[in-house]
Amino acid sequence: MIARPVYNRREMPRSLAVALCSLVACTTPAPIKSGGPLVIGRGPSATTVPVIDAPRRPPDRVSYFVGGDSRGDVAGVVKWAFAQAKQAGAAGFIFLGDMEWSWGCDDHFHQEALDYLAPVPLLPVIGNHEVQLFGFLKGRVHAGVDPQRVFQKTFLGERGGIGAPASHYPDRVAYAVDLPKGLHLVVLDNATTGTFGDQLDWLDDDLSKHHDAKHKVVAMHKPLAGGCVGGHSMEESGDAGWNDSKRALAIFKKRGVELILASHVHLFAAYQQEGIPTYVSGGLGAHLVDCQCGDCLKFHHMLELDVSDEDIQVSAIRFPGRGGEDGGDDEHNAFPDLRCAGVPVPARVTLRR
Repeated sequence: MIARPVYNRREMPRSLAVALCSLVACTTPAPIKSGGPLVIGRGPSATTVPVIDAPRRPPDRVSYFVGGDSRGDVAGVVKWAFAQAKQAGAAGFIFLGDMEWSWGCDDHFHQEALDYLAPVPLLPVIGNHEVQLFGFLKGRVHAGVDPQRVFQKTFLGERGGIGAPASHYPDRVAYAVDLPKGLHLVVLDNATTGTFGDQLDWLDDDLSKHHDAKHKVVAMHKPLAGGCVGGHSMEESGDAGWNDSKRALAIFKKRGVELILASHVHLFAAYQQEGIPTYVSGGLGAHLVDCQCGDCLKFHHMLELDVSDEDIQVSAIRFPGRGGEDGGDDEHNAFPDLRCAGVPVPARVTLRR
């Protein structure tokens, strides 16, 4: 079990809910040429990371790249991953949530997708850092506007402009999309409430209607309860999280789901639940955590799904640079770093550089 601190999950005053990106380190990077090196950092501490020539797949196969948890990405893992996907001519990038420290920098991540990934579609999952300030404080972007709606406006549908469809729900981020090589992707939201709720009825109906899809893949932010990663999963939601996990697995098994994808835990893990391969890929730049079982590894990475009409082959691709393994964040500090927060800095909080 991964030890978690107990936070005061109080409601955040609406009067504080305004953007902070202009006050914090949330700058928009310059685009890089496909195949060129990535320069990470500035001045004497800058490092250069090569963009490895990721092979383009033959006509009978396509690639999808997968990963999540990039808030606090001081090493530039996301830029490297996006550049890899673009160079490989990927059919899509499934991002598993927790883009930035909080919703105040969603626009920054959107711009990174345009600069480094486009025209490869970005297929995002909403994470707890998109829903709550620093991932654990409840609040609204401003009076009357929930972060889920801001996320939808920024990333989904025609207004998002990066390839993801609109959400099935107005107040959660859940959608389904048919992709090349017969891959039917269903994205679920277990970050907004920690559970699925009536999404599971919609999921069952959707998978029933797409029974003839060659591949069915389900993506979410938090891993289902009962897996290798322990308590940093839907187990955080107690009995409701366990019950929804069991019901979801029953639907997955009944409807022939081939892969389960999740992040939330900052490492790589691979295991099975009810015979279905599950991959936890939370290594796109957030500080890494120690493994709690024999089925995980601690390194920054992304996944590649190599898909044909007949099969899906999964590979983990290690980030070639050095990440911020030693940096702390809200999982270790009483009050987290305020980069990309969605509220102004309270006078009593001291920013440490």
